[in-house]
Amino acid sequence: MPTTEVNAAWPGMDLATSKLRVCRHGLMLYLASDTIIGQALELYGEFAESENELMMEIIKPGDVAIDVGANIGTVTLPLARRVGSSGLVVSFEPQRAIFQHLCANVALNGLSHVDARRFAVGAKAGSIRVPLMSAATSINFGAVSLLGNAEGEAVPMTAIDDLNLPRCALIKIDVEGMEADVLQGAAQTIARTRPAIYFEAKRTAATSACLAWLIKRDYRLHWHFAAFFRKENFRGVANNVFGEVGDINAIALPAQSPLRFELPPVASAEEDWRIACQKWLADASRDHRFFR
Repeated sequence: MPTTEVNAAWPGMDLATSKLRVCRHGLMLYLASDTIIGQALELYGEFAESENELMMEIIKPGDVAIDVGANIGTVTLPLARRVGSSGLVVSFEPQRAIFQHLCANVALNGLSHVDARRFAVGAKAGSIRVPLMSAATSINFGAVSLLGNAEGEAVPMTAIDDLNLPRCALIKIDVEGMEADVLQGAAQTIARTRPAIYFEAKRTAATSACLAWLIKRDYRLHWHFAAFFRKENFRGVANNVFGEVGDINAIALPAQSPLRFELPPVASAEEDWRIACQKWLADASRDHRFFR
């Protein structure tokens, strides 16, 4: 919980372009105009919470975790609470307004063991153009791509290997098509520390490249679909404005990991996740607690 206890019934504050509310993982400041994460926090007090539930099974107090594409901190906050003050979360977010909200949420919740950095993450150090979006623009800020932008704000880009971390338990990646670049820039860290890797896995060439790269390095992979809405949401709201929409992700565990998840296995780098998941879900005897 935040360092200052806040009653869950507190109505919050409406600011110029942002809103402040008590949410599942603490106080959250978010853009009122954000059509996905902002709307989810406003209505439900959480966003794609099954992602966090899955990651909480992987990390433990004292661990080091990396959140690449942290947005405003819907994953950073629960990661930080899980690893505790003896651990570390390094969070990267390149969009200016979103990064400002990430820092606010870290500070509001007293999470001094979060190292928030306004960097893009790629295969090597450099810079990249990031669209400079108005905080009042009604869009899904989490879907803003950094690929092929001729205009925008120049933001430094780094590689995970540049952190020179002696240990790392988890790398979470949500970078709208740059996942393969992030992995390439983390090759030494992954070889040395063998972390679990959780990444967005849309049906693209980038996803196939990531799957092939990880399979080659002796990782076993599973599909994970995280719906934006859950019946058991923090606010107990029954109305589902997102329908069946969610994110398809992949969880990669080193072959030697003792962790086992009841999730659809990834059979090959070219697999169609929809077909694989439909086949897996057809078995009614399975435990589907993480697949929702």
